[in-house]
Amino acid sequence: MAAASTGRAVAQTALSLPAKWHGWLSEMVLVLGDLASFGVAQLAAILVTHLAFSASSSNLVSWLSLLFFPLNFVVGGMYPAVLLSPVLELQRTFKAVGVNWLMVGALAEHRTHNPQTLVGVAIANVLACIFVLITRDFLRSTLCHRSWFGHAVAVFGCGEDVCQLVQEMQSNPKHGLKPALVFGFEWISGDVVCGIPVIATPEHASEVAKAHGIRRAIMAIPCATGRKNLNRLLACLADFERVLILPDLADMAGSNASTSEISGILAIESHNRLRYPAERFLKRCFDAALASILLILVSPLLAVVACLILLESPGPIFFGHTRIGEDNRKLKVWKFRSMVLNADLALQQYLQRNPEMAAEWHRSQKLRRDPRITRVGAFLRRTSLDELPQLWNIFKGEMSFVGPRPIVESEVLRYTDNFQLYTKVLPGLTGLWQVSGRSKTTYKQRVTLDSYYVRNWSLWLDVWILIQTLRVVLLGEGAH
Repeated sequence: MAAASTGRAVAQTALSLPAKWHGWLSEMVLVLGDLASFGVAQLAAILVTHLAFSASSSNLVSWLSLLFFPLNFVVGGMYPAVLLSPVLELQRTFKAVGVNWLMVGALAEHRTHNPQTLVGVAIANVLACIFVLITRDFLRSTLCHRSWFGHAVAVFGCGEDVCQLVQEMQSNPKHGLKPALVFGFEWISGDVVCGIPVIATPEHASEVAKAHGIRRAIMAIPCATGRKNLNRLLACLADFERVLILPDLADMAGSNASTSEISGILAIESHNRLRYPAERFLKRCFDAALASILLILVSPLLAVVACLILLESPGPIFFGHTRIGEDNRKLKVWKFRSMVLNADLALQQYLQRNPEMAAEWHRSQKLRRDPRITRVGAFLRRTSLDELPQLWNIFKGEMSFVGPRPIVESEVLRYTDNFQLYTKVLPGLTGLWQVSGRSKTTYKQRVTLDSYYVRNWSLWLDVWILIQTLRVVLLGEGAH
């Protein structure tokens, strides 16, 4: 009886928690965004087919896709929409839209036998895939700081792992996870973890969750205290709708991991897609085909850039730098020359005169005001046009469009044990660090991102990075 009254008291003290309907509101906003995206895509397809064929592809069958679209998204696991990783969301979007394309296309062929309708359906679904991803990212970026956006979660665990987990969720609100309460054994009720109140009696979690509509929980228990109370914690999680369990294998598991079991014991299976010959072959085919097309398309631009470089600073047009590639092989990475001649000497003299800049160079191997860079070179770097000659490296198979940043011999020591991971794949024209802040990231963060990429490589991850690269380059984020 006393325990029950204590539980009710605990539930009543957490008055600052999000309202019960916040999670549903977040989902409805994103669902409406998906429907609007597909509606706009359908209208755009009608316009394109009208201009192309002087006739509209609009008919009852084409608009029936608006009914199949949300159905395929639900079946395809696109909801809850705020709890998907970017790569998984990209993969599921392509699959759900592809199924929608097949269903509506088959119905259109059966009912109308009109090729214009089939073309309209194809265009609508391709555009829908693009619009959905753009709209979701826009809505998350715009609304993630609103108090009502996202799902409240209860965090179970102890020690620094819980603190890091809460900080991660707070610093990345676009994930849609908002820590509301912490339940643990190493604190006392009334403590605060990163601004989140602590309840030291996990047995009351069920009552608090029901009182405030918290339907999701995260459990992180690698410490000894957590393991000792594991069964006690698992019993406390029985009333939550969805539970994320974080084992002490964070560096091993990733987007390529899946769960299994051995005689009833939970097991984590990590898929090493680097050993899948078919996927590596497709990656190489994609690199070679796209590099060939782009080399032809941008050849006039390459000629213009070459002339500008010669007009400002006499010397070679291209600059080849020896880097380390796959299997520890040396390769010459090509760029447009963006620096003055004798750049190494100019840098050495500048760092001797400016100790604070020397410290910045030591941290990231980059300078925000680099004395070696010419005016044309600064523009090329800001727009990433200086890296266009690397299309030749990609065409030759020395690099890939996506991969770890190519490094020099002096950087090997800074990679420590992660260097072996680095040599497992081709270095890339773009990669995770470029779409995660580029020059704003520290060197340690770059190494971590490169290692994550190798451990979790997949074709879907490459596609996501390429899409993000377009956004970063167009907005000029973190480039100097």
